[in-house]
Amino acid sequence: MELLIRIIDKSTATMASKAGDVITIQEDGWPWSTTEMNNPAWIIVRTNITQTEAQALLAGDYTQNADGSFTLNIPKRYKVDLLAGNLVKPDPPRIIAVPVSQFRKIFGLK
Repeated sequence: MELLIRIIDKSTATMASKAGDVITIQEDGWPWSTTEMNNPAWIIVRTNITQTEAQALLAGDYTQNADGSFTLNIPKRYKVDLLAGNLVKPDPPRIIAVPVSQFRKIFGLK
């Protein structure tokens, strides 16, 4: 799986994504856009997690309220600082590989 993870807060707004948020998860070999690969606020991490684990990381989502408005369910923030040894982005395609055991420990997966 390949995960697009925010490593710099988007803004101070309550609803804005923050460092540690998993933005999206795709299958290995996903054709990431130039923007996704070059944005200094994001990193793409490749690791061998299961589909179930991937879905758990995306548990934060939007919920439609009774009045028709939407509320962002803020996902738990992940410890991206524990990936610090991997956060020096290589030249494009700017994708880093993290061993699944290390990834599971950082993201609290079993």
